[in-house]
Amino acid sequence: MTRSMNRMAFSFGVAAVAAFLVISCAPKKEATETTPPAEEATPPPAPMDTSSMAPPAGEMTIEGVVTKVPVEGGCWVIKTADGTQYEPTVLVEDLRVEGEKVRAVVVPRPNMTSVCMVGPMVEIVRIERMAS
Repeated sequence: MTRSMNRMAFSFGVAAVAAFLVISCAPKKEATETTPPAEEATPPPAPMDTSSMAPPAGEMTIEGVVTKVPVEGGCWVIKTADGTQYEPTVLVEDLRVEGEKVRAVVVPRPNMTSVCMVGPMVEIVRIERMAS
């Protein structure tokens, strides 16, 4: 008698667990009602504002010495007399000479960063060698 009661209790327990799983995994009625119809689809995102990517107004002239800073494999900067190191976005190959004196018209690029992070980023508009 005890054995048959154990089997019956076990069978009842398995049936209860199976019923619980079926009920809990069934789709909810609210979920199907809240899905918007195809004609009410979410509109595409607005175009990205690229105005901050344009160089800011305000050219400035700097004079300094081209120096290679020994970080991240070497970064070329223009070091001014007051010690500021301006990091050009691009420095032409023939001016990448340690100690080269240059004058450059640049545009500050505060919206840019580099792996070097050794000074303010600038975009060179014009650059020339200065007499030694």
